[in-house]
Amino acid sequence: MLEPPAPEGVLPFERPPSRWHTSSNATRERGQDSKESVLELLKDDPAWDSRFWNEVVNTKNLIHRDVIAIHMVAPMRPEETVPGDRPHGWSPGVVLTLHKERCLSITFAPVKSQEGLFGTGLTEIRVDPVAYGEPARYLAARCKAAGDTIVICTKSKNAVRKAMAKIGKRALPELGNVMLTPYVFRHQLIADFKKTLGGGEDVAAAAGQGTDSTQSHYAGAAYGRKREGIISITALRRPRCGNVERARALGRRRRDKPGRDNE
Repeated sequence: MLEPPAPEGVLPFERPPSRWHTSSNATRERGQDSKESVLELLKDDPAWDSRFWNEVVNTKNLIHRDVIAIHMVAPMRPEETVPGDRPHGWSPGVVLTLHKERCLSITFAPVKSQEGLFGTGLTEIRVDPVAYGEPARYLAARCKAAGDTIVICTKSKNAVRKAMAKIGKRALPELGNVMLTPYVFRHQLIADFKKTLGGGEDVAAAAGQGTDSTQSHYAGAAYGRKREGIISITALRRPRCGNVERARALGRRRRDKPGRDNE
């Protein structure tokens, strides 16, 4: 729909150009800055996020370091790091608990739930911080110093996004004007989880999605890296599943179709 709407009685072929065609983005192709397109640029450098984290560590007086680390270990939306009301109650942000040296839990409440009808309500991801990577080890150290449990949150998701974009430009200058934002990390982590876990319920729960079909809108396993150290993923409300398995079964039937090898 047009916003504002076209005058009454105007025929479809007489409508003015869409907002896209009259915007500053009209000079580029649709989707060229999509998260999957960004991952396409990054896939030949499996250590790109390590380069990003090194820049995070070396940035002095960075007040968003904890929140940035969260976006690098769990595929959550930026809004989920902001305290607020959720369908299951008040969320203080992201709760981290170091159960033992090699078991760190990351618990958050998804914001997209359509008044509690969808989403997981609450998601907990447990990882081995030693195997999972530097950002996880950093967060585990923060937990240990604080008595094994901390809450990480931000008042401004936009401030975090801007800080990550600036760090990304310094860490990966070859990307030019492409920005590394929390959603780029969310897409990368979902792709990593697909590569590691094979998609389905666990990936949906990790992303705070109410159904496993939603993950089809994110980058595929081809863009993912195998992740070491994932211990468990649990959700207060289990995602509705079956779509991923049906797609796999359909693919198997097509591959097993008589005469397929001769095509």
